[in-house]
Amino acid sequence: MSSDNHALALATGHSATAVPNATANTINATSTSTTTTTTTDGFYYAPSELLAGGAAGFVEHFATFPFDTIKTRIQSEHSVGISSAVRHMWCNERLTHLYRGFAPVIFSAVPSHGAHFGTYEAAKRVFGEDTNLGIMVSASCAVAAHDTISTPFDVIKQRMQMDGMRRFSSSLQCATNIISTEGTRALFVSLPTTIIMNVPHYAIYWMVYEGFLSYLGGDRRDRSSELAKDYVFAGLLAGAMASFVSSPFDVAKTQLQLGRETDLLSVFQNIMRRRGVRGFFAGVSARILATAPSGALTMFTYETVKKYLERY
Repeated sequence: MSSDNHALALATGHSATAVPNATANTINATSTSTTTTTTTDGFYYAPSELLAGGAAGFVEHFATFPFDTIKTRIQSEHSVGISSAVRHMWCNERLTHLYRGFAPVIFSAVPSHGAHFGTYEAAKRVFGEDTNLGIMVSASCAVAAHDTISTPFDVIKQRMQMDGMRRFSSSLQCATNIISTEGTRALFVSLPTTIIMNVPHYAIYWMVYEGFLSYLGGDRRDRSSELAKDYVFAGLLAGAMASFVSSPFDVAKTQLQLGRETDLLSVFQNIMRRRGVRGFFAGVSARILATAPSGALTMFTYETVKKYLERY
């Protein structure tokens, strides 16, 4: 200690060690304030989450679209199972028809998935990411954002998938035909059902996903210590469980989008009358085969791309 500092300490009546302690406290307070500022909760969209979500949507739909086509054929009652649906397409159509209707889906997949993941992460910052209630509310917000964008394109996709006779040469022609013969409303007729179906689906999906990662020892607020295999297993399990539970709504949605019914209640009544309880689970095997791997692929892509973007 210098003589000047010693004299200052004596004059003020404080120990000289109080000076560095005060300085340290000031630094700590500043550090804490800075940390609090950078982690303040609030609804905002992070570019890394939007872009990573868009990338995940593209990869997911490209890899699983053939399974989705088969599922649509089964739910339309033209086939009774996966093998008969594939056999019918093999004998009567070209296998390239497995990707019929792919254009409108991939056109909407990037923005709709970006909106889903971006909204989910943004909502978690408001409603909380450490509770199931916060996750459920955040999932509901994400569903509304995603489905508003994707539903019209999904209608066009399913009409193209069912167009085995190739009446439509392009997705644009299909869309034009729907609007001219049924009106614009036909593109959105299944939106309420889609949201009703997808809210429980994604509420279960995200709770299982987040819960499984937490079970593996991850921190919902800090994903830096998690491994790629964690995302794969969590996404696989979440996709399978959510798909099975929400299957009845998915069957009803398909019937609405194909223009066979105009309201959800009529759809449920007709399915029950024609096919019984089993009718509500038509195509569930194909759906799980599509959504379970897609859940794994989606979350692996999303988490990996997001980490990369946040790092660079």
